[in-house]
Order: sequence, then C-alpha cells, then structure tokens
Amino acid sequence: MDKPKIFSALNLGVGAVLGLTGLIKVFSFNLANVFLGLFIILFGLGTIALEREVPSVAVKYASFMFSFLGRGFFYLFMGSLLWSFSGFTSFLGFLVLLVGAGFCAANYVAGLQDYAPRSMRDTDWDDTVDEV
Repeated sequence: MDKPKIFSALNLGVGAVLGLTGLIKVFSFNLANVFLGLFIILFGLGTIALEREVPSVAVKYASFMFSFLGRGFFYLFMGSLLWSFSGFTSFLGFLVLLVGAGFCAANYVAGLQDYAPRSMRDTDWDDTVDEV
C-alpha cells in the first residue's frame, strides 16, 4: 500500500470512528449527548466526504483540513471530545488522538507532504477557490 492510500485510509477510519461514536451518543437518550452525537456524526461524515470529492466551499471555509497540521489539530480536538466520554468511546477517542498526533508530527517530516492524498493537497484545489 502506497503512502497516499495509507493517509486516505486513516482519514476514512477517523471519519468512521466519529460516525460510530456519534451514533452511540445519540442513542444514549440524554438531550445533551444527542446534540453532541449529531455534531460528531456531522464531522465524521464531513471527514469521509472530503476523501471523495472536495467542494469549493470546503476549500474556502475549512482550509485547515488540507494540511497535515490542520487536520492533525482537528483530530486532536475531536479525539479529546471522544476521550471525555466513558467506556468504549473513550478508547476510540484515544485512537483518534493518536492519529491526530501522528498527522501533526507528519507535518514536520521533510518530503512527506508530497505523499499526502489528493484531498489534503490544497494546491490541487486552488483553481476552485474564488478570490475574495
């Protein structure tokens, strides 16, 4: 498996973990957890959707998702949210934290940006962004 596919698989895996954890929280039937679960599902679906096709609005308003450091901090944030829960979701949050730390570290490895998947290379999407 080549390096861009590994990063794409990690992104899809984190999106799936976010979706699964959000579903678990929605079915806790606590009003606060239901709303939090819906937002986590939304972020998980957004993470998965960015691996398929990148709309120009995502490039414009979520440009942090197109670099290792930005996506790493996003995963650290989401992992800390998941880790604050109890049980199995806490373990899943720890896994997302590890992936986020790995993405942050990958930002500082020379030459690794060349192996980023197409969905994480903002230069591929520059022609879709309107000047503001």
